[in-house]
Amino acid sequence: MSKEDTPTGSGPAAVLGPAGLIAGNLSLIAAVMIYMGWAYDSSFYGYFHLGPVELGTSPDDYLLSSLGLFKPVIVVAVVVAIAAITLWTRGAHLISGAKTLIRWIARFVRTSPRFRWLNKRLRRLDQTIPQGIKDRLRDVKHWWKPKAIQVGLGAVVTVTALVLYAIAGDIAVSTYLVLALIAFGPLLLTSAFRGDRRGRVPYSLAIVVGIVCGLWAASLYASGLGNSAAQGFATHLSTKTEAAVYSVQPLALSGPKVSVRKLPAGFMYHYRYEGLRLLYISSGTYYLLPEGWVPGLPLTYIITASDQTRVELY
Repeated sequence: MSKEDTPTGSGPAAVLGPAGLIAGNLSLIAAVMIYMGWAYDSSFYGYFHLGPVELGTSPDDYLLSSLGLFKPVIVVAVVVAIAAITLWTRGAHLISGAKTLIRWIARFVRTSPRFRWLNKRLRRLDQTIPQGIKDRLRDVKHWWKPKAIQVGLGAVVTVTALVLYAIAGDIAVSTYLVLALIAFGPLLLTSAFRGDRRGRVPYSLAIVVGIVCGLWAASLYASGLGNSAAQGFATHLSTKTEAAVYSVQPLALSGPKVSVRKLPAGFMYHYRYEGLRLLYISSGTYYLLPEGWVPGLPLTYIITASDQTRVELY
């Protein structure tokens, strides 16, 4: 069989095409989730004067951390967005398919003896509609110009976004609203001409702007959740896991409600520090807070377990 005889949509390319698209989308989703996990951890632990470098977290940790950021309402919003984008980019195909389905149903209704009563009522209804209204309905296609409406709507959305951005310093404006308008306005404005040679560059730039706005919004969302979680953690710090540090040598552990007790002779460790709460643990390294920690207090202890130091959690 020659190359020209190969049916369209068959062969390895037809199989690898969707697989490559899925792999690319999964890679993008994973990158966004890692970025959101980083933003969440940076905000949460930054509240306690720690950063990703001190914690030694990996991309896998960020990915796992981001899993708890997604709520059912976000999934529903994504589904609605996918449906809207599909209607926007494939609206003509969907309308064509709907017309075909309606014609098939109408043909079935006209030819089926069971629907004779419905045919009679439809004919009567058709006779009651004035001829002028019928003529106007037939001429709808002359005034309906999807591209013009799309470009106009895109211009309005873009100008609105720029105006809101300009006045955001004087009045309270939702950052998410501004980002959404900046993301979708240029896309609406340029997508109508994406098939034209001169329209490809603006459309490509609009896609980049949309992606940047999406990452910006994801970062704001994750950071907000991280900051709220950190405040809740600090508010209920007394209920968190307690920690006691045993040490052979005296340690510079002091702070609100932190106490030290010297152990009797014969114990392997000579000092026991109490009044500590566990913030984070990783590979034998413990990040502890004094029980009386308050925002703004730069006291976060990093203790690494060794022969000279042991941490007990209870």
